[in-house]
Amino acid sequence: MIKNNLPFRLLSFLIFMILLIFGFRLASQKPLWNDEIYSQIASVENLTYVEILRGKISEGNATPLFYILQKAVCQITHYHTPEPWHRDEWTFDRMQDRIVLRIVSVLCTAGAIALIFYHFLKFHSLPTALFSLLLSLSTAILLHYWGEARPYALWIFLTTVQILLFLKVYIKEAFRPSIVRGLAVVHVFLSLTVVLSLAQILLISFLIWLNGLRERKYYFFLLFVPLIIGFGYYSVSPKYPFALIFSIEQYIRANISRDRFYIAVLFMLGLAVHHLCERFKMDNIISPVIKKGIPALIIFVGAMAGACVILADFKVNAGPVMQFPVTEKYLIFLAPIGIITTTLFADVLVRAVKMKWVSFIVLAMIAGLTLPRFMKVMSDLCKQYPHLFLS
Repeated sequence: MIKNNLPFRLLSFLIFMILLIFGFRLASQKPLWNDEIYSQIASVENLTYVEILRGKISEGNATPLFYILQKAVCQITHYHTPEPWHRDEWTFDRMQDRIVLRIVSVLCTAGAIALIFYHFLKFHSLPTALFSLLLSLSTAILLHYWGEARPYALWIFLTTVQILLFLKVYIKEAFRPSIVRGLAVVHVFLSLTVVLSLAQILLISFLIWLNGLRERKYYFFLLFVPLIIGFGYYSVSPKYPFALIFSIEQYIRANISRDRFYIAVLFMLGLAVHHLCERFKMDNIISPVIKKGIPALIIFVGAMAGACVILADFKVNAGPVMQFPVTEKYLIFLAPIGIITTTLFADVLVRAVKMKWVSFIVLAMIAGLTLPRFMKVMSDLCKQYPHLFLS
């Protein structure tokens, strides 16, 4: 663990600024699409702050936080929606619209990646932090919604803060009041961002209870207030008929790619070898450091279980006619969870292997899984936006 934080805060801030520039560059290359324009007209410009807070939003998700932030940004920047949009001429496109309407999303995504980088820099090492950055930039869905004026980037940011705060419980080896209070604030913000976040709020609250925090007073803001907020906004939101269009595996792999599952399997194999060597009193080639990845494994499995519950709910409530498809973005909270947990799996696995030559083999396997993925995602991005890295 690095003790002098200042240089690494500066490095993380530099990473954040580079990501910010990249995010705005990406936003400038992408034309606004119908959902972004509709949200701006119907859910931001045409509503007051009070109407937004009361859930008068005509979209499937009536939670207000993203739309309040969008309205505040528009007022601060003196932005006005182009007149052609009010005449349903949504092909009208200006650079100003692309940038201003995506400020919140660009800030949130850059902030999420930089926070993950800083966490691993502070509590692990520079190579581990750089590996987390590599995973972030090879997460296709994260890049896709980085520069879109929709609530998904805010959901990514809050999920990142939630998981990193929860992991600090294991680092500090205690439930410090500041950590629990921080989680409570994040859970309230999550419930104000998207109703589907209630699944991850329930998961983390349950894991906290399992880890010994049984005092009921902590769960008022940690769990009960977010549930009341989430179900309250769900009750006033429009009920559109949704339908699944992919398999469960496709939904999950769109957010957590196959290479991350393979690294999780490698970690579980290392954990199994350590357990068997301990059980049969054999020379252990895997040190107890491997156990530090168990909290990440619990989060990883729990998040996928939560995703399956969400998909099952969509399936049960599907109408006879599909008006809106359930796309992979409805499980986008899995993306930062996949990045954080996979980084932890790789870090503890490499450090737990006692023999250097085996450690090098493990490193080579991890590199062989992640680098091709990174190159493919970057190649696809350059093909989609040929001028992204050109002046």
